[in-house]
Amino acid sequence: MNRILVAIACLGFFASSALAATTDQKYVIKGAGNGTCERFVSEREAQSQAYTLFGGWLAGYITAYNQLTDETFDIAPWQNLDLLAAFLDNFCRQNPDVAFVSAVGAMISALQPTRLRTASEKIEAAAGDGRVTLFRNVLRDIQIRLTDLGHYQSGADGLYGEGTRRALEEYQQSKALPPTGLPDQRTLFELYR
Repeated sequence: MNRILVAIACLGFFASSALAATTDQKYVIKGAGNGTCERFVSEREAQSQAYTLFGGWLAGYITAYNQLTDETFDIAPWQNLDLLAAFLDNFCRQNPDVAFVSAVGAMISALQPTRLRTASEKIEAAAGDGRVTLFRNVLRDIQIRLTDLGHYQSGADGLYGEGTRRALEEYQQSKALPPTGLPDQRTLFELYR
């Protein structure tokens, strides 16, 4: 998360104008995107209906971004909406006067390096009572990262098997995470930072 927050801070808040619809970089923002970071944090703390609107707006923004951006199948291929909201919450607490649309745009820019560029089938990883569904290309990248860290010795095929489960458990233990053997959000957050 630190790398994402630093990238957001360094990018400033120009991401939204980079995707502007007119030649003079003007466009209309609909819905919760008009809110401020301060309001987002307040509504998130209250778990209000307005917070649900922020979440829906974020999901719609990401979907539209995926649809309209070249070489982007999914800008956030392993991050769920709760994790993305936590990134935004952290940023918004430090920048309460920033427009929510600008915070989201900057976060999207920071996610560029790990986006999924091409379509990928979904794979289910199951261990014990737990199950995680993720894209095969993401699982292949996880295997490569685990290999680079010395936890995985097989080829990176994007399939979840016993070797991948053991490598994830070993990695989780090295980071003092619950050793589930699954590529859950906490594990992936650590692996991708």
